[in-house]
Amino acid sequence: MRYKSFSDTSALHNFLVKRVPERIELGAVYSERPDQKLLCPVFKEKEFVIDIDLTDFGSIFSTQNDPGDASFPASWTFLVTAIILLDRLLREDFGFQQLLWVWSGMKGVHCWVADERARVMPKAAREAVTSYLQFHRPESEQKADGMPLDLPFQRAVDTLVKLELFDKMLIEQEWLRPDRRECVLKVLPDEELRKEVERALDGVAPDLKGDQKFLWKTLRSVLKTPRNETSRRKARKSKWKRVDIAKNITSYMILHLCYPVLDANVSKAPCHLLKIPFAVHPKTNYISVPLNVQEITEMDPSELPTLKKVCDNSASLRPFVDFFRKEFVQPLHMRAVRAIIEQQGL
Repeated sequence: MRYKSFSDTSALHNFLVKRVPERIELGAVYSERPDQKLLCPVFKEKEFVIDIDLTDFGSIFSTQNDPGDASFPASWTFLVTAIILLDRLLREDFGFQQLLWVWSGMKGVHCWVADERARVMPKAAREAVTSYLQFHRPESEQKADGMPLDLPFQRAVDTLVKLELFDKMLIEQEWLRPDRRECVLKVLPDEELRKEVERALDGVAPDLKGDQKFLWKTLRSVLKTPRNETSRRKARKSKWKRVDIAKNITSYMILHLCYPVLDANVSKAPCHLLKIPFAVHPKTNYISVPLNVQEITEMDPSELPTLKKVCDNSASLRPFVDFFRKEFVQPLHMRAVRAIIEQQGL
C-alpha cells in the first residue's frame, strides 16, 4: 500500500497494530497529503539515497550466497568496499555530512544522505550527482584505452590498493582462475594483448596457478612489456609512456572489478521508496541495521543480528540502536533546532 498518511503517531500506531505489515518503506515529503486521491501532491524533499545490490554485479561477483553461508564473508567484502568508496566521494567531493549506511539484511546496502541541501535537491541535481558517482562498466565494444581515469575514480583505485581491499577481493573472487578470467580479460584494448596475457597465465608453474596475487603480478608484467606489435605500435603513437599506459589499464581493471554498481533509478527518482532501518528481511530473518563506517572493516558479518538473536537477547540490537540515535538522529535534530532558532532571530 502506497501513499499512506497519518495525522499523528497514534494514528500510525493503530494502523500498524491492525495491519501488522511485513515491512515499512518511506518516501518523500509532499506538499499535500498523498493519500488524498483528488489532489496531485508535489514533491518537497527527500533524502538522496543510494542502493547497492550484489546481484547487479553480474559475472564479476561469483558468491551469490545468503548471510550465514560459508561464502558470505566474500559477499560482505563487496559491500564494505562499496561503503568505503562512496562514503568518501559523498563527503569529500560534495561535502555531505549526514550519511547513514544501512545493511539490507541480505545482499545489499542503502545510504541515506540527509543533509538539508541533499533533501531539497531537484530531480536534475539528483541525476547529476548519480552520474558523477557512476562508473560505466565496459560493453562488448568498450575497452580500457590506456588513458588516465577521471580523478574521482583514480582516487577510488588508490583507496582499493592502499587498504588492500583489491587484494582481498582478488583472492576471494578468484578472478584469474581459468573459468573466471573473462570478466578481467574482456577490458584489454586489443585481441593480441589478450592472447599474450592468456599465454602468460597458462604458462605459470602448476604450484602457482592457484596463487591469485602471483597471477595478477604476471598479468601486470605483460602489460608493461608486451611483445605483440599492435600494443607496441599503439604505445609508440601515444603521448603516454608504456609504463603509464600499463598503469592506466591496470587501474581501469581494478575499478571495473571492484567499484560498486548503483541502482541509478533509486537515486534519481524522488518518489522511490526505501525500506526503513531495523526491518526484518523476510528471506534471511536478519535485521536491517545501520553500519558504522569507521568500524566497517573490523565488523564480523556472522555477528550481525537476526530476529532469533534479538528475541533471545534484546541487548544484541542495542549497539546499532545507540549508533543510529547518536550519530544520525540526534545531529539531524540539533541542526533542525538551530535552523528554527536562526529563522526566528533568537
